[in-house]
Amino acid sequence: MCIKKSNLAVILALGLAMSVSGAQAGSLKLKSDTVNPNTGHKGATTVLKGTGSQKADLVVKPFNNGNSSMPNTGVCGPYQQGYKSVKFRVKNTGNANADQTVLNILFKKQNGWDGGVMNVPPLGTGQGEVVTYPVPSWAQPGLNGLLIVRAKVDPSGYIPEQSDKNNQLQGTCAGPQS
Repeated sequence: MCIKKSNLAVILALGLAMSVSGAQAGSLKLKSDTVNPNTGHKGATTVLKGTGSQKADLVVKPFNNGNSSMPNTGVCGPYQQGYKSVKFRVKNTGNANADQTVLNILFKKQNGWDGGVMNVPPLGTGQGEVVTYPVPSWAQPGLNGLLIVRAKVDPSGYIPEQSDKNNQLQGTCAGPQS
């Protein structure tokens, strides 16, 4: 492949800018008049690839300290003739901003899981958001029972992250004891 000197200067300048800024780079494509020997097509050719080292890292934690099955701790808050809502804290512990995403909140049923989705706004580095979701009547634990709830942020994996292993949390909430 033949690259014009002016195009080479642009390629080198962009490559240097990307490595200096640490920006997240996808693929850089430049227009070419030559035929790609691999595809036999004339046109765009991938010149530079990279992911950069800066990524967001979304973490799901219980709103309250701890994650035990006792009332007033973990994700459930106080039991007052049932649980009113569950709360999770979503935080970006990475070194890049995170776009808007969603938090899936699921409650354990006899034959699977059911729940809903809450929006999570864009989060800068170090920023967090508390997400509250109402507990449906069918999910209430009842006497001596347990409410099991699971939350997962960015379930589709849309946001490039340092780790996806911390995107999910499961909590339990005890019902009244006899």
